[in-house]
Amino acid sequence: MWEDIKKSWTAGGMLYKLIWVNVGVFVLLNLAFGFTKLTGIQLSENVSGGFSLFATADLPTLLYRPWSILTHMFAHKEIFHLLFNMMLLWWMGRMYVSVVGPRRLLSTYIMGGLAGFIIYALSVNILPGLSMEEVSFAYGASAAIMAIFTATATLNPTKRIPFFLFGSVELKYIAIGYVLFDYFGIMGDSGHETGGRIAHLGGAAFGYF
Repeated sequence: MWEDIKKSWTAGGMLYKLIWVNVGVFVLLNLAFGFTKLTGIQLSENVSGGFSLFATADLPTLLYRPWSILTHMFAHKEIFHLLFNMMLLWWMGRMYVSVVGPRRLLSTYIMGGLAGFIIYALSVNILPGLSMEEVSFAYGASAAIMAIFTATATLNPTKRIPFFLFGSVELKYIAIGYVLFDYFGIMGDSGHETGGRIAHLGGAAFGYF
């Protein structure tokens, strides 16, 4: 098994590496979550913060965990969140790498994740409708992947993709649909989900520009 993982890491390039890092962090996090739940031993003062891997818009808390601005974009808590993000990363990442190369894939991923977090943090701290009484945490690769998605659609706007129930659809319309889904989803979300959708929009904006 480890030989297969090693071969995938070497042959797959940056796209494989990003996926494996996300999967590895997910496994380690959930092993830690399971350990604390079964034993009652707390490995961190704030388990809900992903053992300091999740980022937060609460500035006093963020000052004690500045690395989380980077680590949160590789950390997932729920299996379906991870699976959806990795499938989308694999789908869009292959197209993106074929146009701009693997090095740009990594930089777009990182910068898209940072852009998403910055927009999320500014929104929570500035917009009165998003102010939260308790500390909320941001985690997952969604903003970073949205940057790759919209960048790919911007570079290949007329590329046609087989799409469930709609036949062959141009990539730009699929990307617009994802962005609109997040934007209109803000209307009915609670504070935490709204912050996540805003982060997605921040990543998408970075990818477009």
